[in-house]
Amino acid sequence: MFALVALMAGCEKAEESVNPETPRGQQEIKLTAGITRMEVTSKAAITEDVFPNGTNVGLYALQEGTDASIWTTGIPKYTNDGTVTITDNKITITDKKLYYPTNDKPMYFIAYHPIGNAGAFSTGTAPSVTFDLSGNDQPDIMYATGVSDILSTQTSSSVVSLNFAHKLAKVAFKVKAGEGFEASGISISTLELKNINTGVTLSVENGNLTFDTPKTISYTPNQEITATASPVFGTTLLEPEATYTLTATAGGLEYTLSGLQTPKAGQAKNIVLTFTGTE
Repeated sequence: MFALVALMAGCEKAEESVNPETPRGQQEIKLTAGITRMEVTSKAAITEDVFPNGTNVGLYALQEGTDASIWTTGIPKYTNDGTVTITDNKITITDKKLYYPTNDKPMYFIAYHPIGNAGAFSTGTAPSVTFDLSGNDQPDIMYATGVSDILSTQTSSSVVSLNFAHKLAKVAFKVKAGEGFEASGISISTLELKNINTGVTLSVENGNLTFDTPKTISYTPNQEITATASPVFGTTLLEPEATYTLTATAGGLEYTLSGLQTPKAGQAKNIVLTFTGTE
């Protein structure tokens, strides 16, 4: 930052230095990040509302405020071409800084987590990011937007708050023995979620998800079935409001439940699999 020094001429007055405010257009935009907690429809363990330090996120900054036509008419001010990290809920861009535009228009920010497989930006097409849910450790896809103040009204406390919302639904499982089920020494050896879409594409422009590639997600919990509900296992992030089939194998027998549905986006629930005895 350069300081302008004003020299006061006069026989009986000493010289005086004046340091004006930062030059117009050089006010850096500050960004913070938080997570909206998932709504728990039953006692599912989803309480994360803070990013671990060093978390990487994707970030785009649009020069013309909320005018999404920037995707087709120009290049965003920042296009996720460097490393963006979160430390103590503050977002840091290591390869450049972003400043309030001198035209007194706001900046519009779009962020997502995790990084996923981001396509290269090209003018004329809104960028997209792809994810794979087929593994045992599915990504918790989150999305956030925020708008800055304008240069003439921003203050030292002006901060763009990016509050990340969960885009997927979350289910988890417990097992227990019900009436007539002799559970001694019997464990659930495999758990399969069938015909569930595992390919996901996130539109950076609006946060919408599209799903494809139906697959089976498999777990081998080896969880013993007792009269008391087991700890949670098989925690899975899935397409919201999707229908799937659940198959569980226990004691050499296969049990199937059809027509199950995942909760809405941003919601989580536990499914308790209760085994009962029959003749």
